[in-house]
Amino acid sequence: MEERSRISAKARFEQLERQGRCEICRRDADHPDVRYMEVDHIESFVDYEDPDAVNDPANLRTLCNECHHGKSASDNIANRRRGGQIEDE
Repeated sequence: MEERSRISAKARFEQLERQGRCEICRRDADHPDVRYMEVDHIESFVDYEDPDAVNDPANLRTLCNECHHGKSASDNIANRRRGGQIEDE
């Protein structure tokens, strides 16, 4: 994973404090089928020129592990279709 895509521990904590439920299925960490909560990039880091902007709170959301796994799988398919490359200028 590229370093610029990583979310700091502080940003993760703040996001989970702001939004404790999965934005997709609305389950929270207490739901028996949820193993953990993830902080997800709404727009992938490959779509951002500015590495700091990708981790802006407006680009983050909370997802449960199952919804995050499904979203990440679909992102990976889309990235492969684009050639999976991050263009450096």
